Amino acid sequence: MVPPHDPDLAEVRDRVEGDLRRQEAGTLARNAAERLVRSAVPGGLPQAAAALNLEVSSPAPLTRTANIDERLGRLPELSAAVFTLEPGAVGGPVASPLGPVVYQATRRTRPDMAQFQADPERVRRELVDKKKRDYLETFAAQLVDRCRRENKLQIYQERVDAIIGK
Repeated sequence: MVPPHDPDLAEVRDRVEGDLRRQEAGTLARNAAERLVRSAVPGGLPQAAAALNLEVSSPAPLTRTANIDERLGRLPELSAAVFTLEPGAVGGPVASPLGPVVYQATRRTRPDMAQFQADPERVRRELVDKKKRDYLETFAAQLVDRCRRENKLQIYQERVDAIIGK
């Protein structure tokens, strides 16, 4: 056991350099995301991202409580921000575990009030069922992520793919 002491630079050099690289990478990523927001005209996020060699993904239609996509998971601050935009507008960056995210609202679907008024109990049941599914999917995804971080889970993806026929 080593008694507490102020370490020499040689003892912590690798850790300090790694921390500095991560901090600089985060700053560069945030600056690139801010350039992207400034250069993207309404409706033109894919073109602006391509010009900066940045990745663009288009998730399934978004809800306020669902995961953004399989890599980002659920980001309440991103979901809330997206719902404030008009279709075509670009926003961000919002911090995520993968780095800054720039987003664009492509369309907004309004609720069908006639359908709700025709059978409110069915609509309520569907909404409750969807919320339950969303909650369970989010819980399962967070549990898997936590177990992976703690090295308590190993998924054999090729076996899973074979079972489900991918």
